[in-house]
Amino acid sequence: MAGVGCFCRGTMILTPAGEVPVEQLKVGDAVTTLSGAARPATWIGSGRTLATAANERSRPVIVRRDAIAEGVPSRDLYVTGCHSLYLDGVLIPAEFLVNGHSVVWDEATRVVEYYHIELQTHDVLVADGAPAESYKEEGNRDLFLNNDGRVVSAEETEWFAPVHTCGPVAETVWRRLLQRSGFECPPLIGFEPPPLTSDPDLHLVADGERVDAEVVENGAYRFCLEKGPVELRIVSRSARPIDIGRSNDLRRLGVAILSIELRGASGTMTLSPDSSELSQGFHGAEVWGGRWTDGDALLLSPAFDGPFELVLTVGGEMEYPLAEAGDTGLRDAA
Repeated sequence: MAGVGCFCRGTMILTPAGEVPVEQLKVGDAVTTLSGAARPATWIGSGRTLATAANERSRPVIVRRDAIAEGVPSRDLYVTGCHSLYLDGVLIPAEFLVNGHSVVWDEATRVVEYYHIELQTHDVLVADGAPAESYKEEGNRDLFLNNDGRVVSAEETEWFAPVHTCGPVAETVWRRLLQRSGFECPPLIGFEPPPLTSDPDLHLVADGERVDAEVVENGAYRFCLEKGPVELRIVSRSARPIDIGRSNDLRRLGVAILSIELRGASGTMTLSPDSSELSQGFHGAEVWGGRWTDGDALLLSPAFDGPFELVLTVGGEMEYPLAEAGDTGLRDAA
């Protein structure tokens, strides 16, 4: 779920007595940390949420079996996106490891039942054979159903290791896991890259009606409209680069706008990528001059009474899934 890292129901946690499903652990039970120490659980949080299109970051991330190394994880590991794994001496939230191949968003689950385990100090547990963090107080305990107050205060425990979401270490780990997944080489059994296309299917939606380009040439899309609509949107396919193995960029990208030109009887208006009129559905301007949409961007209604042309010039390189790739089975959740 968004805002807190958790294990999903069914995750097997290593204990001195062997692996135990996380939902069966109780306060006081000993768990085995990555160092091999047996430490008692001081608090075990639990909760439940729905995974919907409007709440998509509540979906679990699946770290596939063997995604990190042979036998790591020992089976598919389901954690929420904020839950960190301990890799290369740092903690990396699972959502920043997603690569569309061996680490993916779980598109099948609709109900997510989640748990977390707190120790006296922040540590690394062994979950489904993978190194995953214990609970760390960050003021989000009220996201659990059993919010019964702090057991360990934030001041009493430090982070086990630094948290990295970007930078050279996180990038190195992400690329290593992607390479291990078989991307751009024979894939591991069970890993099939999603079918991709470079066609953005770029079009306008004017007052709810689709408008296709009359001419497409050298990255310039020319649209002809009979009148200025009340609402005009720039719509295209979109994808997160991290989901399709291009980079660890979490943003949803549509097309990169280089310029927008509107031509009517009353004159011509040009909008540059850094224009303040581009906001809803646009990411920030890039240093190389373009500005990515998120696949559905609002364009302020042009002030033309009669027919006009709109020319969108796009750049950048992007690919898009032709179909949603996800599990066909449902994750066990009560």
